[in-house]
Amino acid sequence: MLMRQHATITAEHQLRLDDNALWRAQLAAMKPGRVVVTVESEALRRTTDANRYWFCRVVKFFQKQWSAGREALSLPPYSKWDTHSVLVQSFVGSEPGPIPGTVLHVPTKVMTVEQFSRMTDAARMYAWDTYQARIPSGGEPEDYE
Repeated sequence: MLMRQHATITAEHQLRLDDNALWRAQLAAMKPGRVVVTVESEALRRTTDANRYWFCRVVKFFQKQWSAGREALSLPPYSKWDTHSVLVQSFVGSEPGPIPGTVLHVPTKVMTVEQFSRMTDAARMYAWDTYQARIPSGGEPEDYE
């Protein structure tokens, strides 16, 4: 059983659950034994969810689209990282690489939430404008593959 609860860490470094009664009910439904407890910040959870959406929905869509054309030419498909790099260079930008004439995509790890959202929205709009394909938004109920 997976239990997810929201809580607050107080100034006294105590964990205060938002719904203590629900937590107790969920614990009561479990068999006695060892468990693993993980605590993460909401910011880290949002980042993890945004990255999962980016790679499982957006990057995967373009990887399939672009690789189909390569397979027809007996070329290997684009990797997830190749696709990610092309999308970031297209919708965010690039910087000079370590060897003259090379470029690297702007690192997404240093993007703000707003910058990451703009990149994601631009990629989704490009999918619609170019392929008439709608990439579901991150808040829609469909599961990520």
